[in-house]
Amino acid sequence: GMVTLNYNGKLLAIATNYTLTASPGHKWLFCNWVASGSENFVSNNRVLHFSMQPNLVIKANFVTNLFLAAQGAYHGLFAPEDPPRQQTNSGSFAINVTSSGVVSGNLFLGSETIPLANGQFDLGGSATVHSAWHGGNPLTTLLTLDLADRSVHGTVGDNSFTATLHGDQSVFNSAHRAINYQGHYTLIIAGTNDPANGPFSASYGTVTVDASGNITFGGSLADGTTAVSQSSVVSKDGYWWFYVPLYGGAGSLWGTNYFTNHTISSVPCISW
Repeated sequence: GMVTLNYNGKLLAIATNYTLTASPGHKWLFCNWVASGSENFVSNNRVLHFSMQPNLVIKANFVTNLFLAAQGAYHGLFAPEDPPRQQTNSGSFAINVTSSGVVSGNLFLGSETIPLANGQFDLGGSATVHSAWHGGNPLTTLLTLDLADRSVHGTVGDNSFTATLHGDQSVFNSAHRAINYQGHYTLIIAGTNDPANGPFSASYGTVTVDASGNITFGGSLADGTTAVSQSSVVSKDGYWWFYVPLYGGAGSLWGTNYFTNHTISSVPCISW
């Protein structure tokens, strides 16, 4: 990176105010400013305003841009680990991470689409995003990138619930084909023995996975109330994060499916 204005080696007047701006080079990120060679933290703002002091030495630190590998789309699910899953505390998400670590996207919770905006991952790969929620208190979403696993995890919640979040980076495209998962599938969603948890009879649907890993699902519910559909993507390991809100947010299809050997496992159950 580089620093402007470049006061390096110049005589500066004591007690006079100056400004420095740090600009990272290609594939690098600005980290922080340190002072007097002690590595004490001064500021993590790229623009530094300071007053010159005797023997003051200021240094800008730059680090490799970790977001070049993390940039892209992520899809996944969230739900509480301990309390029963309900329509007001579970759903799915779709986010995008830029090459500078900016995160944006949506939470899908019941019948609501809740924007995730103005998020910024720090150099440790963590971000906190606050969102307004018409169904309750403002939501706080905590996200952490796992660069080795090409995934994201964290929590979603307010003062009434905390849900665990997990999803994967979308890796397939026309150049990197989803050849192990591409194809056409027919599935059955089993009924339940408890009418409070879903219909008695089986529901069904069809699934198509194209060469770029895009999933298209269409089906019919056993209660005959509605046709259902979803568009999603298959993860690098063959996971399909499945969430379809039903009955105006009073019910949902929710679950983690898995493509293996040209079959679909762990098809979700309907709940309301």
